[in-house]
Amino acid sequence: MPIERQNLRKILATVSNYKFEDIARQDQYKKLSLELESIISENGFDVIWENHKLLVLLTEKLDMIINLYQEQELESKAHLWSMNDCVQWLQDIGVKDPETKVSFVDRGIVISGNLNLEYSPVRELPPQLFSVGESLELRGSQVRRLPDTLIFIGLHLDLADSLIQELPSGLSFVGGSMNLKDSKIQSLPDALHKIGKHLYLQDSLITDIPYSLEIEGNVYAKGCPQALIDKLRGMKLLGKIKGLIKV
Repeated sequence: MPIERQNLRKILATVSNYKFEDIARQDQYKKLSLELESIISENGFDVIWENHKLLVLLTEKLDMIINLYQEQELESKAHLWSMNDCVQWLQDIGVKDPETKVSFVDRGIVISGNLNLEYSPVRELPPQLFSVGESLELRGSQVRRLPDTLIFIGLHLDLADSLIQELPSGLSFVGGSMNLKDSKIQSLPDALHKIGKHLYLQDSLITDIPYSLEIEGNVYAKGCPQALIDKLRGMKLLGKIKGLIKV
């Protein structure tokens, strides 16, 4: 891959944000990223650019990472679900009259009603899922990833004791409570502007939340860092949290 000097930092910054759903790909990505970091930290950009062997080595690592990402993108496009796929999936998880609960819009799949996968062996959600009309309950489920397209949940989002490690960056609205107790979630997306009821953070990995977030109910923050508790109290004073801060 030919590389222009002024684009080198931009390319490195881009690949540093890649994420992979497949565990083997993620492990390979981590290995290549560490090798990239080692080359850069030991030599610096100026030295690398003037040293043909180092530049070739760096470029090879970048090519391998970009190829991994492109492979994932191609697979994702190949696995987009049809209406029949969605109806069958809803039927498999026990939703009654599934054909009446799903529709397609330009931005993805809209499912009305509840999706209750608590302690379910089901491992995936529809990849283009855009909106859930009522609650999305994944407590103790085997689902490992929320679709990047998901932005709206009409009622509750329950990720307590789940395998989900990250919320979609575009998730902007949860109409009911959000339960992250004992979850693997480390941060809330900046796009999230409204939680319609309570936020449960007990013994979670959350260390910060967006100032722009409005919470209509209580925040349960037992076991959270003191800096986060102080921020929550400040948000309460500003009227962004309508309920109590429970510690």
